[in-house]
Amino acid sequence: MLNQDKAEDKYKLSTRIKINYGIAFIVMLLCQSYTVYGQTEQIKPSFDSVAYDTINRRVFKGLESASVKIDYYRTIGYSYGDRYWYEIIIIDSLMLLNFQSPDNVDWDYIKYQKQVVLEDSVVKRVLLALKKAQIAQKKPGIPLPPAAGYTGDRLYIESEQLNLAGGTVYINLNGEETDAEYLQRVKMEMALSSSISGNYIKVFNMLESLFADLPFLLESKNKQH
Repeated sequence: MLNQDKAEDKYKLSTRIKINYGIAFIVMLLCQSYTVYGQTEQIKPSFDSVAYDTINRRVFKGLESASVKIDYYRTIGYSYGDRYWYEIIIIDSLMLLNFQSPDNVDWDYIKYQKQVVLEDSVVKRVLLALKKAQIAQKKPGIPLPPAAGYTGDRLYIESEQLNLAGGTVYINLNGEETDAEYLQRVKMEMALSSSISGNYIKVFNMLESLFADLPFLLESKNKQH
C-alpha cells in the first residue's frame, strides 16, 4: 500500500504548475512530516464544494456497435486560456492518442495525434484493471473547476460491465505551500470533487502508461530559457 501511495503522489506532483520557470521541483513523500515556523499546519482544501456538469456529452456518438469505449482526458493550466491537455481513447482494439499545448511564455506549441492497434491481451489487461479498481459512478456529472488555475480529469467508459461519466478537479496554484502540503491538499480536493468511486488514480495511471510518448511530450512542451 505504501508503494501505491508513493506512485499516486508522484503522479499528482507531475501535474503541479510552476509559474516561475527555472525553479527546480523537489519531490517529497506525502507521509513526510512538515512544520511551518516550528508548528504543524493543518491542511485544508481550497474549496468546500464544486458544481457538476450533468449534460450528456455523448462522447461515443456513432460508436454504438463497439463493445469497449474508454476516454480519459486531462487538462492542466494556470488560466482558462493557457492550458495543455492530453487524451487516451480506446475503442475496442483501437487506441487514439492526443496531446496539445499552447504557445506562451512557458510552453511551446505542440499538436500530437497517433493511432495504435492494441493486442487483445492489452485490452483484457485494461478491462481487468478497471474491474480491480472497483470504479463506479459516485454522483452524476463532471466536476467543474472552482478557479482558473486547475487540473481536471475526465473519464468516460461504456462497456457491458460499466457505464461511467465522471472526473476530479483540483487547484494548481498556491505559492505559500510546501510540496508536502500541496500533495495533501491535492488528495483532499480530488476526493472532495470526485464523481467517481473506487481507485480512480490507479485507473488514470494505467491509461497513461499506454501513452508511450507522453513523458517526452510533457518535457518537450517546456520552453528553454
